[in-house]
Amino acid sequence: MANATHFYDQAIETLTREKLRELQNERLRALIARIASNQFYQEKARDAGLELSDIKSTEDLRTLPFTTKQELVADQLEHPPFGRLLIHPEWRVL
Repeated sequence: MANATHFYDQAIETLTREKLRELQNERLRALIARIASNQFYQEKARDAGLELSDIKSTEDLRTLPFTTKQELVADQLEHPPFGRLLIHPEWRVL
């Protein structure tokens, strides 16, 4: 049993680097599409001179500005109860 190989998700964990990068980019594009309507992140991107739709690959992540805890807290205080951070309607969260 000491030589047994255990995987959480063997199909993903055994991908070539190229295939893994393709999968990561695909999932990143899906995530960006989900948050594209989020006012908080739209504003952060615009302030940095970007559009969220410009993010196509993991290499593009370098262009994104950092988000600090202070920004998240301030946004939540300014727009209670959740700030402008929800990507789903409140009824789905509560």
